[in-house]
Amino acid sequence: MSSKFKSVEELTLLEANKEISELIKMIRYYDDMYYNYNKSIISDVEYDKLRLRLNEIETRYPVLKNSNSPSNSIGAPIKSNKFKSVQHSIPMLSLSNTFNKEDIYKFIEKAKKYLKLNENVFDYCFEQKIDGVSLSIIYNNGTLQTASTRGDGYVGEDITNNVLQINNIPKNIGNIDGIVEVRGEVYMPISTFHELNNNNKDKTFSTTRNAASGSLRHLDSSVTASRNLMFFAYYINSNNNEINPSTQIEVLELLKKLKFDVCNYEHGNTIEQFIDYCDRIQQIRNTLDYEIDGTVLKINSLAIQKKLGFVGRNPRHSLAYKFPAAQAITVINNIEINVGRTGKLTPVAILDPINIQGSIISKVTLHNFKEIQNKKLSIGDEIIIERSGDVIPKIVGIHKKNNNPMIEIPIACPYCGSSLIQIDDSIDIFCPNHYSCPEQAIRYIIYFVSKQCFDIDGLGNKQVKELYDIGLVKNPIDLFKLESNNGISILNNRKGWGKQSISNLLLSINNRREIQLNRFITSLGIHEIGGTIAIDIADYFKTIDNFINANKDELCNIKKLGERRINTIIQFMNNDINLNFIKEIQQYIKIINK
Repeated sequence: MSSKFKSVEELTLLEANKEISELIKMIRYYDDMYYNYNKSIISDVEYDKLRLRLNEIETRYPVLKNSNSPSNSIGAPIKSNKFKSVQHSIPMLSLSNTFNKEDIYKFIEKAKKYLKLNENVFDYCFEQKIDGVSLSIIYNNGTLQTASTRGDGYVGEDITNNVLQINNIPKNIGNIDGIVEVRGEVYMPISTFHELNNNNKDKTFSTTRNAASGSLRHLDSSVTASRNLMFFAYYINSNNNEINPSTQIEVLELLKKLKFDVCNYEHGNTIEQFIDYCDRIQQIRNTLDYEIDGTVLKINSLAIQKKLGFVGRNPRHSLAYKFPAAQAITVINNIEINVGRTGKLTPVAILDPINIQGSIISKVTLHNFKEIQNKKLSIGDEIIIERSGDVIPKIVGIHKKNNNPMIEIPIACPYCGSSLIQIDDSIDIFCPNHYSCPEQAIRYIIYFVSKQCFDIDGLGNKQVKELYDIGLVKNPIDLFKLESNNGISILNNRKGWGKQSISNLLLSINNRREIQLNRFITSLGIHEIGGTIAIDIADYFKTIDNFINANKDELCNIKKLGERRINTIIQFMNNDINLNFIKEIQQYIKIINK
């Protein structure tokens, strides 16, 4: 962000407006990845800083705040249509949180001020903060009727069939008239998580939360049943007047009577007691068979909770205290280099395995070689590893240096020997051998056949790798030569390839011998040129020949490109390997403009 080093008070209205736009874009992206794709690509601390900054700017410049701001929303709009939508009768909102114990006192002072109280009349319920997936369950006359995800807080997904597979969720809560809603967190036990990953090496989950979310939203309920998901309840609401707890402690006790599991909780009268609770829970955290990322302070009285209400997307009566990131010390044994489908090289530190929060960490991605230089890393260094919440661990410092030389930046691809390139002043380095480098070829073919590109059915990761390994498909052009290269007879003799699957594959390939220009441009895998920008490029140039012969001035006419993307395209087109690929593939396909 252009103004990220300025305090909010120093921002002009124009700077504030620009930064709000950037913050909203970033927060929505992270929310989308987290809620729709089960991916955490930013730490809780970094994410909360973005939201805090947005709230501070909007508070200072309320004229800039609109109703669609992330500060008013939870989660992300549901993209998938594989489950029916469910409207929540009461929004499933989100707790405000802090990593700072001093903020807990401030939080209670704000609650007192809002209620115009001079003295603290509150008592509290202390709970563990489960790192799981929020769930709402509706019971009608005692029988489980509907279960849904939180979604964006207002509309969730109907996953009733899958929730019925969770053993510790009661299917009937007794002879209770009317509607009862129970909310809580679905989680995967840590022991189950490790067993699942050990038995499925080809597709491992990075965290227990991701595993729980993916299992809970699986189209096949039998998969959900096999994943040993569990549920902790913490909320109940009903139109039955006989269900009338007056405190959060009574809520949890009632839930236990109804045969729900609830997490560890305690009753207290002071913030000091809560801080002591936080410290005790943090000490036993690694002994639990479920992930927690903090604790929750709730004002105990439900009547006071109702009076306090909400501000934005957060209740005024409850606060989450997030635990500091967990750290451990281990040794760098080696550096491996991954080459992605665009040719980007990513160094990975291979470590002495270390246990952090119940997960065995044996490797850490370093993102780029600049990070190695900045940290002055060497093989044999004792380094400090940090893991915060769902985010992949990272190196945060060196505990003890050794005398080995610093890890060098390679000048040639370790897999194909091609000279590496950089784009302008980018810190990333690339292997330009886009189609023949064995490390990136498989990844590129998988991308080439994906839905946003050629959309060829019957070619998943496993099938692409097999075709590559047996020499039938070494680059995407080979797909269109399968019939003429004796590919059918070879596949007929291989396990798992029946006549029908081969016939379906050939039909799908032949149906893609004509492709729209924008999809073809996307399929080229040019760094940072995705489907949306490819549409603008196709609309401007109309033909593939116009595009590959474009000069910088012409590319500058496309507003979304920007200097870096323009230089990326020029560098791509200046590579004879790429031009030869485009020329050769046109012998087998026809590129049309819409």
